[in-house]
Amino acid sequence: MMPGLIDIGIAERARIGESQSGDRHVVATVGARVLLAAIDGVGHGAEAARAAVTAAKVLEEFARESIDSLLQRCHERLRDTRGAAITIVVIDTADGALEWVGAGNVAAALQQVEPFGLPATRELLVRGGSVGSALPSTRVSRLSMARGDTLVIATDGVAPTFIDDISGTETPQQLADRLLTRYGIANDDALVVVGRLRGLEP
Repeated sequence: MMPGLIDIGIAERARIGESQSGDRHVVATVGARVLLAAIDGVGHGAEAARAAVTAAKVLEEFARESIDSLLQRCHERLRDTRGAAITIVVIDTADGALEWVGAGNVAAALQQVEPFGLPATRELLVRGGSVGSALPSTRVSRLSMARGDTLVIATDGVAPTFIDDISGTETPQQLADRLLTRYGIANDDALVVVGRLRGLEP
């Protein structure tokens, strides 16, 4: 899947013994703007899946809005569910800008190609809390993103040490599959979302 100038990789699986996953991803493109999100419904099974699906529908429906507004919309819509941890990232491919916001324990990291081709990985920190019950500040953080940089978002069913094993030499799908296989936790739903910027628009 390649929306616009972003190459995407998705790897996911439900907790062993569960028929439904409480983890969901969203990839939405509006012009030069690409939204990527990972949602982890609290708990497991049908109720976790209901919360995650509800949040995903909000993000897809209102993808044109600012990400702080999107997180607030999810919070209001999830009040009658168990809630969810959500991290939302928007990449503006026209100017190489990246912004993110989140609540809960969905981790994100950006591996940037530094001068002379040396990669440097930075964790994109988000606040605690739970969307739907205890929403923290929705203040948005920003970074630049250049051609070849790799974004990874993963739910807590993936051990956080994945951040130290991001590789820019694999395709996004290969990277997503490997991180899920190597760092996925058997007793939890797990999701990895990878996005790589292929180039900037002229």
